[in-house]
Amino acid sequence: MARTYPFQEPATMKLLVFTLFCFMACALGCRFVPRDCPEQCECSPCLPEIRCNGENVTDFNFIQSLSWVFIFAAVNTSIPELQQGTIALPNMPYLRHLELSSNGIHILTEQVSTTNYTRLSVMILSDNRLSVVPSPMMRLAPNLAYIDLSGNMITVIHSDVFTFNNDLNVILLADNGLQTIEEKAFAGVTELRTLNLSYNSIMGTNLGNWEEFHASIETVSLSGNGLRQMPTLNPNYKFSCKYLSLEHNHFEALDKFALAAFENLTLLNVENNFLSTVDGDLFGEGTHDLVMLYLSRNHLTSVPVSLLARLPKLLNLSLSFNRIATLPSKAFLQNNRLRWIQLDHNMITIVHAMSLNGLDNILHFNIQHNLLTGLPETFLKGRYEFDLILKDNMWSCDCIMKSLQEWFLTNAIENDVQCQIPAEYQGQNVTDVNFEEICEKEEESTATKEIPTNPVLRINIPYSLIGGGVVVLLILIVAAVSFRRKLRTQTDRDTPLCKKELDAENSSNKQFSN
Repeated sequence: MARTYPFQEPATMKLLVFTLFCFMACALGCRFVPRDCPEQCECSPCLPEIRCNGENVTDFNFIQSLSWVFIFAAVNTSIPELQQGTIALPNMPYLRHLELSSNGIHILTEQVSTTNYTRLSVMILSDNRLSVVPSPMMRLAPNLAYIDLSGNMITVIHSDVFTFNNDLNVILLADNGLQTIEEKAFAGVTELRTLNLSYNSIMGTNLGNWEEFHASIETVSLSGNGLRQMPTLNPNYKFSCKYLSLEHNHFEALDKFALAAFENLTLLNVENNFLSTVDGDLFGEGTHDLVMLYLSRNHLTSVPVSLLARLPKLLNLSLSFNRIATLPSKAFLQNNRLRWIQLDHNMITIVHAMSLNGLDNILHFNIQHNLLTGLPETFLKGRYEFDLILKDNMWSCDCIMKSLQEWFLTNAIENDVQCQIPAEYQGQNVTDVNFEEICEKEEESTATKEIPTNPVLRINIPYSLIGGGVVVLLILIVAAVSFRRKLRTQTDRDTPLCKKELDAENSSNKQFSN
C-alpha cells in the first residue's frame, strides 16, 4: 500500500490550491477585476465589491450593468431617490450580498431593481425608516438566506410577508418598536435557524406560527420586550431551539412547564428580570440537557436547588446580583459537570460545610461581594486548586479561618481576602495573618474564664444571698412593728394612773392654800 503524505489529503490539497490562488492574485495586482467603478464609490482591488459610504454620496452615476459585482454596499448616504425607493439599482446578475443600511429609506418596491437577484443570499436594510417588511423587493431574491431589518420602524409583521423566501435562515428584526406578529407571519419559512425579535414592544403572547420552523430553529432572542410570561406556542410541536434569550423583560416567575417545548435547549438567558421563583419542573418532570443557565440581576432569595437537580449536564451557572442569603448543603449535588458558578453580589451570610458537594469539576467559584464572616472549617476539605473568589466580604479572622489560609498556601493560589475584624488585622490579607498567635490567644481566653461545674449554682448562689437579705429585712420590720405596738399599749395603760395622781396633787394643794 502506497504511503500517503499529509499534503496529499483532500482538505490539505484544497488549502494549498487556495493559498496558491491568493498568491497569484496578489502577484498580478488583482488585475482580473474590471475597473468600471461608479463615481463617489470605492471598489476593492482584489474583490468583486463596490462600496459607497458617506453623506457626500448624493447619487450613484451607475452604468447600466455591473456584471462582475458580487458585493454592493451603499451605507449612510444622502440620496433622496434611494430614501423614497424610486432609484433603480444597476443590473448586477451575480450579486450575492446587498447592503443598504443607514440611508433613511422609507420604502422599497420593485422599482429598485429591473431584474431578479436569483443569486442574492444576504440583504442588510438595518437602521432605516421602513415601516413594513419590504416583501415586494424580497420577492426579487427568491434564494435569500439572510435578512437584517433591525433598527427600523416596523410595528406589525403581516401574514405571508416571507412567503417567497422559503430558504431564509436568519431574520433580524431587533429594535423596531414591533408590537404585533400576525398568526401566519412566518408562513413558508421552514428553514429558519435564527430569529431575533429583541428590544421591541411585544407585550402579548402571540408570536405567530413558529411551528413552520420548529424543526430547524436554533437561536431565538426575545430580550427587552416587557414580557411577563412565555408566549403561547403550539403544544403539539417540540422546538429544536438551542439558544433562548429572555433577558431585560418583566418576568416575575418561571412557571411549571413554561419551557417544556424546548427539549433541545442548551443555553437559557433570563438575566435582568424580576424573577423571585423558578419552578423545578420548568422543562418538564424529567431531566434536561441544559448546559448554560444565566439568572443574574433578578430578585431570587434562594438557590433554585429543585431546578438544578434536573440539570445534570449544566456547565455554567450565573446567579449574581440577586438576594440570596444562604448557600444550602448539597445544593449542587446533581451537577458534577458544573465548572463555572457566579454567586457574587448577593446577601449570603451562611455557607454550609457541604455546599460544594457534587462539584467534582469546578474551575471557577465566585462568591465575592456578599456578607460572609467566615467559612466552615471543612468547606474546602479534599478540594484541590480552583479559582475561588472571596474578596469584599466581612471576614472575621479567627482561628477557624486558619483552614482557609492553609488551603490558599497549599495550592499556591493568589487571593484578595482581607480581614475586617478584629481591628488589629483589618485590611490584612488572610495569607499574611499569624493564625498561630490568634489560636493561642483564643485558647488562653477560654482557659481563664470561670466555668462552674454546676451552672445551677452559678444562678442560685447570688439569688440565695439576695433572698436571705430580704428575710432578715422582713424580720427586722416585723420586730419594729411589734415593739411599736407594745410601746403604744404600755402608754395607754399608764395614762389613767398619771391622771389620778395629778388630780390628787392638785386637790391637796388647794387644801393647803385654804
